[in-house]
Amino acid sequence: MRTGAYDPWQDAESRADLDVVIDPDLPARRGDAWWVPMLRAIAIRADLHPTHERCVLAHELVHVDDDDRQLAGRGPDGTRLGRRQEQRADRTAARRLIRIRDLVAAVTTHPTDPAAVAHELDVTQHMLRVRLEHLQRAESALLAAAILEADAAA
Repeated sequence: MRTGAYDPWQDAESRADLDVVIDPDLPARRGDAWWVPMLRAIAIRADLHPTHERCVLAHELVHVDDDDRQLAGRGPDGTRLGRRQEQRADRTAARRLIRIRDLVAAVTTHPTDPAAVAHELDVTQHMLRVRLEHLQRAESALLAAAILEADAAA
């Protein structure tokens, strides 16, 4: 991991009122991790790759920060609101995990290989895709300029 990069484990450890549990019994069909507000705990499946584990913890910490509640299936808008929470948590987690300067460096090093970019950034391809899909205008311009410059130098 790059120096100064966001470390969700360090973030979680700094929160005295939060427990993170690696749970060998968490059923895969129900997700990779859960934020359980009543217990102030995050449960993470035990069989995840460390990079995937890092990304799901970052995602769940966004739910903690936003004081999200489990909404799926609750009331007429539960599913829709639940999807919104999940998308927002992905966007925020991707932004925390992938700094723009690191993204630019990885993309210019591996311009045609998203898997290599994700590996270099220590994130899943899903988190990389989310970050790329939600670049701010200035970030998008910076990335495009770096790619053009790298192409010109090649």
